[in-house]
Amino acid sequence: MKALSAIFAVTLAVGYPLLVFFGLQHYGSRGLAIVLLLFVCIRYFLVRPATPLQNAGTGIVGLFCLCIIALDSQILLKLYPVVLSIGVAAIFFFSLWSEKTAIERFAELAGETITPQAKFYMRRLTYCWVVLMLANAGIAAFTAFYLSLSQWTFYNGFLSYLIIGFFMLVEWFYRQHYKKSRGIVS
Repeated sequence: MKALSAIFAVTLAVGYPLLVFFGLQHYGSRGLAIVLLLFVCIRYFLVRPATPLQNAGTGIVGLFCLCIIALDSQILLKLYPVVLSIGVAAIFFFSLWSEKTAIERFAELAGETITPQAKFYMRRLTYCWVVLMLANAGIAAFTAFYLSLSQWTFYNGFLSYLIIGFFMLVEWFYRQHYKKSRGIVS
């Protein structure tokens, strides 16, 4: 049930711009926010016990939906990618003060061995992710305030994913070069 719930949450997050694009045409901001709030509540009760981070995320998204319902605001609906990007940037940024950065934790979950050289590299990469996510938040905010709904949807539902995917691809190639130049891999 947790795996299904996680897949559902990721699908909803990735498809959010398309959901907003079509939902606004049929339900309006308030109606769409009510549907989103129902999804958040259902997911919250399916994932038990929740971690403190999951509880915080659910609370923030729930409060966000309640604000949209109260204000009947299309702009708030369109600012969700901004909030998400800032949230991810904050997780990466604050992990820089931990013993292990968020990227180190991801690497450990994937079974990677973390050498001192790898720690240095992952710390620098964490800075890069912070900058990328803050830049994405800035562009997403611009699209929310100044561009049409279809332009907002194009950037937040397609182009931003291409940019992030391109960054991941470039980083992967660079990591292979980095490992090879440092004698980490043969």
